Amino acid sequence: MLPYTSATTGRPKAVRRELSGAHGAVRKFVEWHLALGVALEADNVHLCSSMLYHAAPLEGARVALEMGHRVALMQTWEPLAVLELIERRRVTTTFMTPTMFVRLLKLPSSARARHSTASLRFVVHGGAPCPADVKRRMLAWWGPIIWESYGSTEAQGTIASSAEWLCRPGTVGRAIAGSRLAILDEQGHELPAGELGLIYLAPYTGERFVYQGDDA
Repeated sequence: MLPYTSATTGRPKAVRRELSGAHGAVRKFVEWHLALGVALEADNVHLCSSMLYHAAPLEGARVALEMGHRVALMQTWEPLAVLELIERRRVTTTFMTPTMFVRLLKLPSSARARHSTASLRFVVHGGAPCPADVKRRMLAWWGPIIWESYGSTEAQGTIASSAEWLCRPGTVGRAIAGSRLAILDEQGHELPAGELGLIYLAPYTGERFVYQGDDA
């Protein structure tokens, strides 16, 4: 895969990884999901409701298949259809963006109440900052099963649980165990807490990546 991302800078970038480390990377990625409570070959059903040309939905569907889960693909995204599918297929895991949360919350409360989302166990969102009010309303509706990721196309960078976010609203969490994260200035020196700089990530999978056409 050659996933594209642009959420952090607004400029589309293709992320290229060496194939030599692919098997080890998949193993570590599956191990990470197991640590988050997503079981192998269980009754999990992953809902892919986004475009497969976007990195996160494609990766979510791929990992679900690697773990022996069923995957439900939506032809187009429509909020009421999402709720109907979650209930009918008993969806347990999915990836969504903040825009999708907003559209779901705009549904009349009566429409939202008609469909059960009790089967959901692990929902990840990313791709853009999520407004604090939207996040709080989704947590009140779906419960503490919502996780937030950042930098995941390049390196599965950080992740924040519902509890961590409620303690520090706006956080994108800590670096995933085994990975390294640093905030550096333009000269490459690490900055103290509270300073603004460039975010550097070393993936926990051990893979190296470069941006296509911009190795530096």
